[in-house]
Amino acid sequence: MEDSEILDLLYIHSENGLGQLSDKYGKLILSIAFNVLNDYSDAEECVNDTYMKMWNIIPPYRPQHFRPFLCKIARQISIDKYRQSQTRQKGSGFKVLLSELENDIADKYSFDDETDSRILSDYINAYISSLKIESRVLFIRRYFFAESVKDLAKRFEISESNVGIKLFRIRNDLKKYLEKRGYHIENE
Repeated sequence: MEDSEILDLLYIHSENGLGQLSDKYGKLILSIAFNVLNDYSDAEECVNDTYMKMWNIIPPYRPQHFRPFLCKIARQISIDKYRQSQTRQKGSGFKVLLSELENDIADKYSFDDETDSRILSDYINAYISSLKIESRVLFIRRYFFAESVKDLAKRFEISESNVGIKLFRIRNDLKKYLEKRGYHIENE
């Protein structure tokens, strides 16, 4: 079923819309949640929370780009769940993933308002769009979908160390790109 048809069903609150959503995107949502949480039962809970969120926001909202919108919701719900469960110290590759970006970018800024955060987000999106397709996919799969370095190495048919080097270079280039635009990063 096409995304527009699923959206139409969700828009009229047809339960068939949730079934179609689950059939088409359930595995993707579960993958996103599991990559963040590293716990199957928590990931399944996030899948259900994602369906509920979609049910509650459509209508009135009707996203133009359904799949990325759905992935963003699933990712945010998973990150929220991760933060809630951090006190249980389950351990997750997501902590490593966050530290990679924080060491280079995210932890160096404090945002006084949503506008500053939005400007930074726009700069990062522009930078990602300027990357060659392989680097763009690598970056997005690592930092948006939280795929492991091991899985990325298999996907791109390169060594894990090569994945690490490529990601390191992309992060450094992103850092330089942001510094040129007024986001200066002090080394600690």
